[in-house]
Amino acid sequence: VSLDQLAVDRLAITSQAGTEAANTTTFSFNADMNWPRAVTAARQLNLALTGLNGEGEAVLALAYDPNNDGFTLNGQVEVPDPEVMASLTGLPHPLSVTLAGEGAIANWSGAIAASLDQFVTLEAPVSLAVDRDALQLDTALAMRFEREAPATIRQVTEGEVNLTLSAQLADDVIKFTDASLSAGPLTATLVGRVPHQELTASQLTLEAE
Repeated sequence: VSLDQLAVDRLAITSQAGTEAANTTTFSFNADMNWPRAVTAARQLNLALTGLNGEGEAVLALAYDPNNDGFTLNGQVEVPDPEVMASLTGLPHPLSVTLAGEGAIANWSGAIAASLDQFVTLEAPVSLAVDRDALQLDTALAMRFEREAPATIRQVTEGEVNLTLSAQLADDVIKFTDASLSAGPLTATLVGRVPHQELTASQLTLEAE
């Protein structure tokens, strides 16, 4: 099966979001793919979801370069109307998300940034390394609660939550070399290694202070 382009003129998403009447947001969707069968050929995928009434847009571009076995990723989500966000999620705050990254599969790096205006912001650099024997993932996520976030959350976390994760998948085993979470005076650390098919929190060591 070969698919080069897919377009949907009208896509309706309905959400009740705790209201008596359902709210419907309409989008158009377009996918443009250049993914040849030849292994040595460059590949590209572009996706776009656009609100028909100014609700916002989401775009994603992914490109593969066989010359360096690398990927380039760029994405953006913008929902500027707080009423649209309220109907979809129950949170009346404009949404903004950006994704970006590039590099060879053996040493790929990127970043994620997101915000719900005056509620919460998030930033997370990501690095990924893949070879024949293992996959290594490293990230450091910082989440900050703004003035519109519930006072209880801001007090408990002192306005910020940080997550550091370093994990490796090799020989069907996930090894957490660094997985720590901090929120105000609270800290927790996960250390362990388990078969990825059997990963449960009970198989990891939890240290908190």
